[in-house]
Amino acid sequence: MVYRYELKKLLLSPLLLTLTLLCVLANLTFLLVEHDNAPSPRQTNRPEDVLAAQDASIFDGYSAASIAESYIRWYRLEGTNAEHVRAKYDALQPVIDRKAAADEKPQLHFSGQVSDVHVLLFGKLLKFFSQEVGLLALLTALLSAVYEQMRGTESIVYASRVGRQVQLTKLWVTLSASAVLSLMVIGCSLLIFFALFDFAIPWQADVSSVFDHALGETKPFITWNDLTVAEYLWASLGISMGLAWLCALIGFAAGTGFRSVYAAFGACVLLFTAFDLVARSSLLPVGSMLKSAWGLNPMWLWKNSGTWFTDGRAEMLWANFERLGLCAYSILFASAVWGAYHLLRRREIH
Repeated sequence: MVYRYELKKLLLSPLLLTLTLLCVLANLTFLLVEHDNAPSPRQTNRPEDVLAAQDASIFDGYSAASIAESYIRWYRLEGTNAEHVRAKYDALQPVIDRKAAADEKPQLHFSGQVSDVHVLLFGKLLKFFSQEVGLLALLTALLSAVYEQMRGTESIVYASRVGRQVQLTKLWVTLSASAVLSLMVIGCSLLIFFALFDFAIPWQADVSSVFDHALGETKPFITWNDLTVAEYLWASLGISMGLAWLCALIGFAAGTGFRSVYAAFGACVLLFTAFDLVARSSLLPVGSMLKSAWGLNPMWLWKNSGTWFTDGRAEMLWANFERLGLCAYSILFASAVWGAYHLLRRREIH
């Protein structure tokens, strides 16, 4: 009963519904502008023409060490940091060899206009709506956690420790509502995208191919695992949903741990600001373990959404960094929620 009441309260919240609509409208506007600025199909090579011109896999004889050395020169890395980058790309070489030794040459994905549409979907739109659903989840969690404070009903609802157990129900409701709102934003955005753009590539094509136009670099787009375009899209959507739940945990921990609504919101703003500014700081040089570990935070996972499931450039030293960061920070902030809940149970409320 409490679960259904709280879920209905969040899903019918005018604030959350308005923000959800604004997210969809923002993505619609962005896609319409991109559609108007898109080149004519006659100005781009057809995927089948490029595919016919490719006689061998791009991974035949390709050396991951060349990627490492280019980053080392670009960032002027020395000593341990340079060795860390070399070690990561040494670990990537067997992946390249496996792709090169595949019995059938994978269909070319990055080619002609398809390359531009891939950039639009995975390099831009994915980043936008993953940030939007994260922000929505954060605000949903704050609204749920601090609702009794806002309404002045804390002294009634939290009159006993048993009554304060409703906060656990609020947590499950927050995660459920965040999922529903996220699916609304993501689903509407993808429907608009596929209605406007011709994603003319077989969904079973290998997403690892040609050069990394999505990142504006001259290295192959190499995923650690063998992923088709369809699998890559589903996997990316899974990480986006995971980040939304992670943001919900952050917001719920802040809302439960702070007495003041403004303090809870301010704490979230300061936290995400720190995530970004520290990662950009020269105190954490590229190639260092600290730089890579700090870069697993949700703010930088959003920033690096175009490199999910790939090598992650020189800033990331571990394979599958997006899953590693999502799991690590989810455990961290789930623990923070648990600690905030126990503080609530001991708190004097007047």
